[in-house]
Amino acid sequence: MVEQALEHLELELRQSAARMPADVLWELMAERRRAVSAGATSAHDDFYDDNGLPI
Repeated sequence: MVEQALEHLELELRQSAARMPADVLWELMAERRRAVSAGATSAHDDFYDDNGLPI
């Protein structure tokens, strides 16, 4: 049983080492997105005046 757990751990480590950095980034972004409440936006309108200039 311990041997199987170690083999499983080794396989997971090998697979995670083979991932591309972009894959890790996508996973982190997806994880963070799940934490954002529904209806939230990424608009930054409150930082700009009616002419589009920074306040």
